Amino acid sequence: MLSPKIKTKKVQMFNKEGEFAAAMAAKKLNFSIFKNSLSLWIIGIFLLLILPFPDAASASAITPTNLIERTNQERDKYGLVKLEEDELLTKAALAKAKDILQQQKFSHNFSDKKFSQWIKDAGYQYSIVGENLAVNFTDSEPLFNAWLASPTHKKNILHKDYNEIGAAAVKGSWFGEETIIAVELFGAPAILMSPTASSEQSVPAPISGAIEANTYSAPAYFNASNLSEYYLNNTTAEKYLPVFSPAEKIKVNNIIKNKTAVLYYFLTAVKIMILYMSLMLAMVLIYFYAGYLTGFNKKLQLLCKP
Repeated sequence: MLSPKIKTKKVQMFNKEGEFAAAMAAKKLNFSIFKNSLSLWIIGIFLLLILPFPDAASASAITPTNLIERTNQERDKYGLVKLEEDELLTKAALAKAKDILQQQKFSHNFSDKKFSQWIKDAGYQYSIVGENLAVNFTDSEPLFNAWLASPTHKKNILHKDYNEIGAAAVKGSWFGEETIIAVELFGAPAILMSPTASSEQSVPAPISGAIEANTYSAPAYFNASNLSEYYLNNTTAEKYLPVFSPAEKIKVNNIIKNKTAVLYYFLTAVKIMILYMSLMLAMVLIYFYAGYLTGFNKKLQLLCKP
């Protein structure tokens, strides 16, 4: 029969073994929680880096799609018909933009060609056409806002008789500097004339445009405007479209704020802030678990002492 002292020692040993087993189980559990938490933080930070916010820059880029969408959004505000993209007008706009860069002439008419000639060369037969030009812009939002701020450009955008559109945005060198030439062409298909109708019939242009007869259609109207961030040359009478020299160019006050760029910078700042907070939280988590495991290890050492 065991003495009370021996029984007490055995109970103490048993309690120590139980405490040790419980401590080891708790250690494994805490280590598992720590490992899983750290893994989730690492995965979260990794996803934050490789999954960026919606690219505001691409939404604001000067592209034919953005220009056409923005034009139709503006027309929709006034209940005007949506302009359908036309392959031939797009072809003409692209050719015009390339010629502007190649010849370094920012004008509707040059090389003894009226702007309508590019449209005719593309094979588009029209009853009315218009043209908007722009250069030295980096985003579609300020470019389009500048068009809207110009009465002649806005009239082209909101012309009720247009039902087709073509656009081009071509990068290239403009007097030694990289830029984008934007061309937007508006039109309405040709309407066949009656045999008795005169091809030189004079019809008042709805936007004070010059009237020129088209052999295959009703009298054609020409409405043209060009625009630069730094230079503004507006006219709607095609026969009076001049080639502007640098001395004749008028500087435009850049009062249009690039809302898209501001949004992009804001989202970038938010992203950086989230990344910073994630790293800080991860460091706090590591410090907490490291301290906890250190203290737990000291307790185990005390329990294991004889």
